[in-house]
Amino acid sequence: MCGSLIADKFSLPHVTVSTNSLSAPTAHSFSLPMNPAYVPQFKSALGNNLNLAERIKNVYHWIAVYLAFHVGMVPPFKELKDKYKITHNRGLYETLGRVDLIIGQVGFFLDYPRPILPSKNIISIFLVLR
Repeated sequence: MCGSLIADKFSLPHVTVSTNSLSAPTAHSFSLPMNPAYVPQFKSALGNNLNLAERIKNVYHWIAVYLAFHVGMVPPFKELKDKYKITHNRGLYETLGRVDLIIGQVGFFLDYPRPILPSKNIISIFLVLR
């Protein structure tokens, strides 16, 4: 997420490489939709066919990820943004959400289906290691 601050500070295009699943807490910073009704959440160990009990468990995981992001990850970045006077005319979430291209190191056919907003450019790269 530091890349968002650096790109905003120097008015550069922001390209990020995501080595995690797009369900990781940092996906909140890129404004990727993570609907807990059908997208299994980070470290929930749930499959893609959720029954009612699993959906409820998934909502609890979504709340935990959301709180971890907003309470644990955002405050240090807000302090950095204020300390280095990075774009005062934009809010922190607007700065963190400003990404021009996301390169995901996982195939979409291996990850869970999710809606992708038309404003987000995401390239999926599937690396096969021998």
